[in-house]
Amino acid sequence: MKPVHLRESTSRPALSRAAACAALCFTTGYFAASAEADLVVYEGFDYTLGANVVGLDGGVGFDGAWTGDTGAGAGAANTNIGVGLGFGSLQVVGGSVDRQDRNGRGVINRSITAAAQTQLTADNSTIWFSVLMDPTSLVGGAGGFPVNTYGTLIFGDAAFADASSNSAPANAGNAFGVGFLGGPPASAFDAMSIQGVAYDAADGLTTAIIGDPILVGDTISFIVGKIDFAALGTTDTMTLYQVTDPGLALPETPFSTLSVDLDQSGFSLISIADPMTSIFDEIRIGMTLADVTPIAPRNGSKITPSIPIA
Repeated sequence: MKPVHLRESTSRPALSRAAACAALCFTTGYFAASAEADLVVYEGFDYTLGANVVGLDGGVGFDGAWTGDTGAGAGAANTNIGVGLGFGSLQVVGGSVDRQDRNGRGVINRSITAAAQTQLTADNSTIWFSVLMDPTSLVGGAGGFPVNTYGTLIFGDAAFADASSNSAPANAGNAFGVGFLGGPPASAFDAMSIQGVAYDAADGLTTAIIGDPILVGDTISFIVGKIDFAALGTTDTMTLYQVTDPGLALPETPFSTLSVDLDQSGFSLISIADPMTSIFDEIRIGMTLADVTPIAPRNGSKITPSIPIA
């Protein structure tokens, strides 16, 4: 097992920068506070900077490594480990996943374990997820265009087959997720928005069901989602929140609510499709809000190790 380094993040100018950074390394190979005892899936992209993401296999709750879809013009050649995102007091590790060049269209996928799938997909249950998102990276190659930025992350039963520069990507399965909204009025990254997405295999369509967007601009966003799964034949609901401070309560009103009757029983993977140069980091799925909004430990804080890192 390898040690995982915890740190309190500093952030980009859109957020107040922390004056200090708290770091902690468990030589036992275990990480996370007791508040994360029910965290089921976690990917912090704690890998070598610049490495291609395909074949990397750290994190919690996964069954195998990241794969890249090379069909239909998609690929993962430019999908690498970038500098990690930070957001106030949010607990973060390692790097991030981003595309350093807009050429090609990146699709990456990773399966979760059978145990994680069972825990996260029960009827009449609630799960939570969170992710850090940035619409564009500081690229080493050709930069992305805001109008074509539709990078999208889903939890579902079918991987994306390709990314799209004109809309949220198509998917033939069932899924809930979140992604960037390019196109007008996003003629500049300062006008970028984030939207909720859902896919319903039963309707016979592959186009996304879109939730209300929220304007975020060219900055790091911390998105928290709640999914209430009902029995098949009744409506499942995803609510999305833009969090401004991980240490405070959620906003009273979500920015997006999507209600769709999905069959979530086969939700077994995370898939990310990106036609441009978006960044995703700190992907968490758990059973409680606390699981997906952990605060970095301060020096002198007592931490109860609870989650093994392979």
